[in-house]
Amino acid sequence: RQALGALDRGAPSRARRVRGRAARRRATLIDTTGSQAELRVAFVVPGVRDRDWLAMTTLARVLDDGMSARVFREMVEDRGLAYEAFGELEPYDDVAVFSLGAACQPARAGEALEALLGLARGAGRGLEERELARVRTRALFEIDLARSSPEARAALLLGEELDAKDASLARLAERVRAIRLPDLARSARRMFRRDALAVVAVGPLDAKARRGLAALARAF
Repeated sequence: RQALGALDRGAPSRARRVRGRAARRRATLIDTTGSQAELRVAFVVPGVRDRDWLAMTTLARVLDDGMSARVFREMVEDRGLAYEAFGELEPYDDVAVFSLGAACQPARAGEALEALLGLARGAGRGLEERELARVRTRALFEIDLARSSPEARAALLLGEELDAKDASLARLAERVRAIRLPDLARSARRMFRRDALAVVAVGPLDAKARRGLAALARAF
């Protein structure tokens, strides 16, 4: 208040609403030099103010939250398709972006992309209580840890405030405990839609490889 209280509050900015659809171009495939290919499968998904946001973040952790999660297990451990693989949810107000990514041998780019698309397509299927219990335990641990860290507590509570939610670690923990498997399945249907998909591949990819990758993107 001493430093900033005299400043004019100004008028709230009104950003243009963003539609929950990806660009019209389904796939961008770039041939470069190098020893590996980088793949990204991205979806425009509902934003942080959506009623399913917490369920979506929970589903994102089911897909990628450590080596026992689906993405690493499928791409690296079980099938050896990639050197590294990940899932990432980038939060924005009216929309967000969920990305699956992998770095792989160029010769296996088709297999790797097919597997990433399969992970997205099957995200809401075969969900098990043990998967939900694992990510719920980790989320509750992080909330509990924040109680002893002013920085972590401030970050969590500020996020809740910015998202127009009632900022309280106790209420956040209650919402985490309330998430159920049907919530995750519903979120998967809303997140992984064909009209929200964009695919990017960069690496030493010849014309045949690029045609194959484009066909996989179109077939989702």
